[in-house]
Amino acid sequence: MKLSGYPNSENEARFRKPGAAADITADDFQAQLLSDEQKREKMVEDMITMAREWKEQSKIANKIIRKDIDNIDKANKTADSNQDHLKVQAERLSEYNKRACNFWIWIMIIFVCFMFISMVMFIRIFPRRY
Repeated sequence: MKLSGYPNSENEARFRKPGAAADITADDFQAQLLSDEQKREKMVEDMITMAREWKEQSKIANKIIRKDIDNIDKANKTADSNQDHLKVQAERLSEYNKRACNFWIWIMIIFVCFMFISMVMFIRIFPRRY
């Protein structure tokens, strides 16, 4: 039989005599109560220790999460700044492309005019002879 007063097996519970409970002395009962109290105190201490550890781990996790949130905020600010800068540069590039395109169009117009005038002068200088 265990100290807690509960039988270890079904056989022990079946074959226990009705007067067996009276066989437990006051000292055994006090020892049993003391043992149970010590077990409860140990469980309470363990629970308090686990609660403290959980609290410390929660604080550490909270600090880590806050650092991560700060890093994400900084990354978002940097991304917004980069996006604004990219928009400005894209506008400058499109403006440059328009100017470059206009420049080449004017060059081609001048070249075509020059060729036309050259051909007219060439035809006038060297007319056809039949």
